[in-house]
Amino acid sequence: MTSPRSVGWWRYTESLITQMAQTAVCNRHHSLDQQLRRWLLLSLAWTVCQQH
Repeated sequence: MTSPRSVGWWRYTESLITQMAQTAVCNRHHSLDQQLRRWLLLSLAWTVCQQH
């Protein structure tokens, strides 16, 4: 039986790998301007989440 902590670790790791893969695909297929927009949107979302 797996512990809740190991399940949480697995979910975190899986989401991190998914985000890294998506970033790699975006960097390959989008212009630098589009990449910057994505980065700004992600930064804004992260900042808003940190304020709550």
